Amino acid sequence: MNLDEFDTQPASEAGVWVSLKHPDTGAVLPARLRLRGHDAPSYQALRIEQRRRRLEQLARSNVDRVELEQLDEETVEQLVCLTVDWEGLTRNGEAFSYSAANARTLYTHKGWAWIREQAVAAIGNRANFLPPPASG
Repeated sequence: MNLDEFDTQPASEAGVWVSLKHPDTGAVLPARLRLRGHDAPSYQALRIEQRRRRLEQLARSNVDRVELEQLDEETVEQLVCLTVDWEGLTRNGEAFSYSAANARTLYTHKGWAWIREQAVAAIGNRANFLPPPASG
């Protein structure tokens, strides 16, 4: 078995395009997100930084738990890190261009939770980040 055929890191760092689906019908929508995967070095670095901050906070506050709001904020921070670009999104009739600030808005807007759910599912599916099969 050639392990290189299962190396998810290159596509995880570059990101892959994921089409959004209608939250009710499942129909593919004319919008897509370019998402990194969990094996991306940039994501791994963020996770290490988040753990370091959490440990420092726990040591300073002499508390042995993390608040749910902090965990949710860390998840949003991860999604912003893992989102590279998008196409086809508009807001108030105007193009809703990709930026880190707009990604934060996309993932925290309560009415768009379905987009967040689809992004989390796509990011968590390592099959999305496998190299294309070798032709041969």
